[in-house]
Formats: sequence, C-alpha cells, structure tokens
Amino acid sequence: MICKELLHGACYSETGEFINKGESSMAGMLIRVICYVLIMCLGYILKRSGFFAPTDYRLLSKIFFNLTLPAVIITNFASTQMDFSFLALILLGFLGNLCMILIGYILSHKRETGDRAFMMFSGSGYMPGSFTLPFVQSFLPGAAALGLFMFDAGNALMCNGGSFALVNMMLRTKGFERFSAKPILKSLLTSTPFMTYLIMLVVSALRIPLPSPLLSFTGIIANANMFIGMLMIGIMFEINMSREHRRDLIRLTAARVGFSTLCALISYFVLPFPLPIRQVLVLLFFSPISTLAPIYTERTGGDAQVASAMNTITMILGVIAIPILLIMMGIS
Repeated sequence: MICKELLHGACYSETGEFINKGESSMAGMLIRVICYVLIMCLGYILKRSGFFAPTDYRLLSKIFFNLTLPAVIITNFASTQMDFSFLALILLGFLGNLCMILIGYILSHKRETGDRAFMMFSGSGYMPGSFTLPFVQSFLPGAAALGLFMFDAGNALMCNGGSFALVNMMLRTKGFERFSAKPILKSLLTSTPFMTYLIMLVVSALRIPLPSPLLSFTGIIANANMFIGMLMIGIMFEINMSREHRRDLIRLTAARVGFSTLCALISYFVLPFPLPIRQVLVLLFFSPISTLAPIYTERTGGDAQVASAMNTITMILGVIAIPILLIMMGIS
C-alpha cells in the first residue's frame, strides 16, 4: 500500500495520527515515543491511586478492539493504494509474526495454556505505523515508507485476528480442540479489526472512494487509538509478579532481540531489495510488539499484566535500538 500524502510530506499512520514530515526530527520522534511511555505510566499511576480499578482496562480494550482500531484501519486505507511491486514484503510481515509464535510455542513447552499464550502472543507482532513510521519519514526516502506499508499489510493480517486464531488452534483451547478451518474462520469472521481490514483491502484494491464525512468521523475516533491503547497497557501493567513470570519476560525478550537481530542482518545483507527497503526492514524488526498482545493473552487465559510488561519492555528497547541502527547504517 502507498500513502498518497508521502509526496506532500505528511501521512496518516495506522493509529490515525496525522504525521507532518516537516515537523520531524530525531528529537521530535524520540519525544513522541517517550510520550507513549509516559501515557502508560499515567495509566499505571491512576490505577495505583484508585482512579481506575484494576479491571477497568477491560472496558478500554473493548473500545480499542471494536471502535478505535477499526477506525484507524478505515482512515489509513483511505489514504493508501495497493502497490504490487513489493508483494514479498507482505510475506515478510506475515512470516515475522509466524516465526515468533513458533519460537514462543517452543520456549513454553510443557507450560500451562495461559503461560504458553503469553509467550506466543507477546513475542510476535510489530507496531510499524505508530512507532517506526515517524523515524522512516524523517530519515529515509519515500520508497522506504512504501515498503513499511507493505510489510504492515502482512503484519496486520496476523495482529488483527490471524495470530489469535492460530495460537488458539495450536494450544487447542476451547472451541479449537481439533485442527479444523471452521474455528479459525469463526474467529476471524467475528474479529472486528480483521473484518474491517478485509473489507478495506477490497475497497482499496477496487479503488472505491470513501465519502469525506465518513473519513472525518473515523479520523476523529482513530486519533484516540494510541492514547487508549497506551493507557490500557498502563492499567494492565503490574510491577509485582512471580519469579517465574520475570524469568519468562527475560527469556522472551532475549528471543525477540535475537530473532530481530537475525532478521535485520538477513534483510540488510542478503535480501535483493533496494537499499532504502532493506534499511526500513532493519528498523521494522526492532519495533515494539502489537498493543493487541495483552488483549489476546487474556482472552486465551494468560496474564494480561505480564503481557503489558512485555509491551513496555519492547517499547523501551525500540527507543534505544532505532537511533543506534540509524547511526550504524550511516543515516542522519
């Protein structure tokens, strides 16, 4: 998919945020990401002070999953068009998710279903639009942003419902006891983000224009997506956790960093793409996990608090890693 506003220096990210390239700088991008972390901290502080109940994140997760995220998808697709010259990048986004799910499956062997769900969901998924895109628009040519959107197409297929169906099938949870297409299709067809993504994919491919009033409406809702997502993770987050869960976080973080490093090296030195595409792939593999991971983890019987901690960890690692990677690739 191509963002039509790229040539004009501005674009909607997958969160529905309007990003102006003219206002971009390394300091500005770092401030944006630090603000995300501060919103998570705000959610945690408000929970500890009693303003939010520990279970209030469930209401926010319903709003996030069924309202703001679908609005983001509609708003984002309205400013994009399909570009079939980078189809392989869609496959890379899909495979990046799939491989980390399989690694989580192996790492959690002989563990309870909830713990396995955490390891599989919280190791996979990427946050290209809201996290990586500002860096890409600031320091790489327009072709790199095109590659990001195509990678995100494969990533979104998994994050918006595909990974939930796959993990539940692999763990044989209730309703997924047998390997069958029926529960997978049911899970996908009842996923609001996935169905929105599927419908908008068809709309975009057929070049069907959407009414401006509709886009104004979805744009307003979409602008709340990142705030609600980060606040939800902050409310979920809990410092006090068992030693076993702390050990799981360390193992999963090490696996994620190791896999990201391997993928970044292969992307940069092996894959036959133009240099800007290879550079953006390096950054993408170090972006944080999806904000949907804690929601999926809880729905599969896992601990949402531990999953939200993994969101925070990968966010902080991304803040550290991406500027270093830009310097290492000679980008300034």
